[in-house]
Amino acid sequence: MLFSGKKKKAQVEAEERAATEKAAAEKAEAERKAAALAAAKKLAAEKAAEEERKKQEEAAKAAEEQAAAQKRSDAAKKAAATRAANKAEQERIEQERLAAEQAEKDRIAAIKGYMVVKPTKDGRFVYVVVAGNKEVIAKGAQTYATAATCRSAVESVAKIAKSVPVEDQTLVNTTTLKFPKFELYMDKGGKYRFRLFASNGQQLLACTQGYTQKSSCKNGIQSVITNCEGRIEISKDMDD
Repeated sequence: MLFSGKKKKAQVEAEERAATEKAAAEKAEAERKAAALAAAKKLAAEKAAEEERKKQEEAAKAAEEQAAAQKRSDAAKKAAATRAANKAEQERIEQERLAAEQAEKDRIAAIKGYMVVKPTKDGRFVYVVVAGNKEVIAKGAQTYATAATCRSAVESVAKIAKSVPVEDQTLVNTTTLKFPKFELYMDKGGKYRFRLFASNGQQLLACTQGYTQKSSCKNGIQSVITNCEGRIEISKDMDD
């Protein structure tokens, strides 16, 4: 009976130990699972936080790029507007310049000048260009044997003068033109003058006075062009 009681007690103790060990194992497993779940949650939270950080960085970068693009667009629009304004201003200035030139040409054309064939002291003839104010502005470069040949020379000069270019020799970089042509130059006294040449290089006429302003000299050329096509008078007054 004593041995049987001891055996039963040992069995109970063994079962209690097994139950305790099982409970401990189950607790340890539960703690392990809880720790694993917590670790998984932490990892997921960190991953989510990293993804959110990347999204914010990408959003910030996109905003910067958009701002930069908008700034470039605004700068391009401003530059285009400036160019358009400059072009419009240049066109306005050019139109005003052309209008002023045309007005001056019209003014000169409205002054009716004429040509005069005059005898010289040696019995020959020379022609002079007279402006509407009776002022002699140019004179032929050579004399002729008769009034008729001098008159013919005037008609020839009129045809040449209205179609030839002006070579401005007062410019820093002068472009040398072929004959026939007008030459605008500065004399030794610092005044502007002009002369007309035929296609063979022969001088046909020259201005009779110097001009202090280049624009006045140009007006003189235009006056010659206009007046050469005007009336031709035969004068008995001898040339000075």
